Amino acid sequence: MRSTIISASALSLLLAGCSPTKPNSLSEQVEIKSVESTAIYVPGELNQESLLDLISAELYGQNREFTQSQALFYKQAQLSQSPELAERATRISQFMRDADLVEQSAQLWRSLDPDKALPFQILLNLYFQEAKIDQALELLTNRPEISSETYGLIESHRATLEPKELKALYDLLQHQGPEQQQKLPNILLQARIQRSLQQPDKAIELLDQGLAIDPNNADLTLDKARIIGIDLEEVPRALNEMQQALKEHPDHRELQAFQIRLLLIDSPEKVPSLVESAITTSNEDPQLIYYYALLLLENELLDPAERWVDRLITMDPENSDIYLYKGAIEQQRGNTEAAINAYDKVQSGDNLLNAFARTLELIDTGTPVKEIEDRLKTLVKQDPERIESLTRIAAEWLMDLQRNQEAIDLIDEQLKIIPQAHSLIYAKAIAYESIDTELMLSNLELALSLDEENPSLKNALGYSMLLYSDDFERAFNLIKEAYQSTPNDPAVVDSMGWAFYLSNNYQEALIYIEQAFEAFPDPEVAKHYIQVLAKLDRIDEAKTLLDTLLQDHPENRHTLEAEQWLNSL
Repeated sequence: MRSTIISASALSLLLAGCSPTKPNSLSEQVEIKSVESTAIYVPGELNQESLLDLISAELYGQNREFTQSQALFYKQAQLSQSPELAERATRISQFMRDADLVEQSAQLWRSLDPDKALPFQILLNLYFQEAKIDQALELLTNRPEISSETYGLIESHRATLEPKELKALYDLLQHQGPEQQQKLPNILLQARIQRSLQQPDKAIELLDQGLAIDPNNADLTLDKARIIGIDLEEVPRALNEMQQALKEHPDHRELQAFQIRLLLIDSPEKVPSLVESAITTSNEDPQLIYYYALLLLENELLDPAERWVDRLITMDPENSDIYLYKGAIEQQRGNTEAAINAYDKVQSGDNLLNAFARTLELIDTGTPVKEIEDRLKTLVKQDPERIESLTRIAAEWLMDLQRNQEAIDLIDEQLKIIPQAHSLIYAKAIAYESIDTELMLSNLELALSLDEENPSLKNALGYSMLLYSDDFERAFNLIKEAYQSTPNDPAVVDSMGWAFYLSNNYQEALIYIEQAFEAFPDPEVAKHYIQVLAKLDRIDEAKTLLDTLLQDHPENRHTLEAEQWLNSL
């Protein structure tokens, strides 16, 4: 029996009326046949084996056995040369988030339907996501014509590319055919690559080429103004570009927004009226009001910021998040009580955490812990899911004030509710450092036992053991395990360096600590850097670094320890 290929959606309709008894595993009842088959396959047609496989594939999908479903659709796409089945295999692979299967299926789909853009774009997006840049560039090289959608896809990944990869992409775009070279998306992408490569003059030259083709193109003008105003810091010249563009596009939101950003630098007094005009033109779009309210707040234009924050509250009184910004305005004005009252109105979510942290900044540092606990209980009732985060914020505030035992007591109260909260046990361990290092280590051990694969906990315990125990071997092994999982985490890299330092392997220590310092130059890492440099007889460099540290963090404990240590040599 042969019949014309039917779509997967049509097959689904055939099966919709069936309600098979769900087995423990469909794979126990249906065997996937080998691709090697004695059945006759004619491209574009189905045979009995095809129908059996496709019905099985649908049943597998209904039972959420997607691996088997994908395998059958892929097999039948190969045998029948059906792009529709290859597409179905690709979609299932995407749902499974299996990059290898997506690549395999999309390559087959593209080979069966080479003129279709979608499989090409799926492959291109996958290669960029998986950092397979050579494959992405090869795919683009073999594409005679690139659509606007594809240029947009490439642009979405541009920020993730290394300079050498950007240069290779630019060279590829430069060697496109004459028709492609005249496309504005091509020109715009080339200009943005040049800007990423810190070649603003070349970028402007490209944008001018595009503007010669379309003098009123808003995107080209906006990019040019951004380069002039931000990269070259020629604000008046950039404003002139904006004014000309806005004559042609008076309601263009991005043009309006960038003009306002430039005026915040050049003429902030003009900003409130332009913001009002932009919002009025948009029919008071709440998202636009939100954007401008925050922009005004960031630039300390408090009265107009408050006006639009109040407008948002009026438009959506149930949205308590807006009160965070109301509080921030009052805090900047120095109105402590009004700021706290506003923060108290934030009900849930990440803004609740922010409001609580800001409230603690404003209250008296001698506030009794009982009052902090009462405030914490109220907030936890409002948003129980934030109990760990809220507790950590309160505990860290107490620790910053050297009220470590109170922080421990507060954490213990919350651990009665969530005893397995390893993040709170970790915070408790940190609080114990200045009180009892054995209790610090035991709490870190407990936290790690509750989350055994957590690299941050491994690093914390390993580094603390370097400082407070004699078990160097286990400490170093924990740090190495953390490093294998997160080789770019500055805290872990610093711990690796410090372990080598304690082993008197100063040259190896320098490699790690220098890397950690470049990524995160905090006082503790700087102290380690100073000590390593000194041990390598690079005293002048160590002293220069200490001078910087004393200037930037004069009261920090690690700064003072580094100064005392270096002066004792």
